[in-house]
Amino acid sequence: MTARCSVHPEVEAIGSCSRCGRFVCTSCRDVAREGWCVTCAARPEARLTISTNARTTLWLAIVGVVLPLLSIIAWRRAAAAGAPTEADAPVFQGARWLSVTTLFAWVVAVSAWLLRA
Repeated sequence: MTARCSVHPEVEAIGSCSRCGRFVCTSCRDVAREGWCVTCAARPEARLTISTNARTTLWLAIVGVVLPLLSIIAWRRAAAAGAPTEADAPVFQGARWLSVTTLFAWVVAVSAWLLRA
């Protein structure tokens, strides 16, 4: 038994929609763009919007990678400058604890993500 087009059941399908998975025939594929079925191609707003979840995940990923790196760089530069003066000691200690805690949080988050998958 061969697959049939979802719009034209009398015609044999040549492939499937890359978005929804429906079978498409030659005429449907010619009308649609990007390998989509006619129904998906008729809904351009669905492919132009980015979900809030995706946007939040992207920002968290950027912050989760950049913040630990910046704090480690700041701590290393402060350590390379020599022993902190008495006035600089709280800043030096804050940079050190920030780098350690953000690195620890990053490791925990990646571990949780890997264990979930």
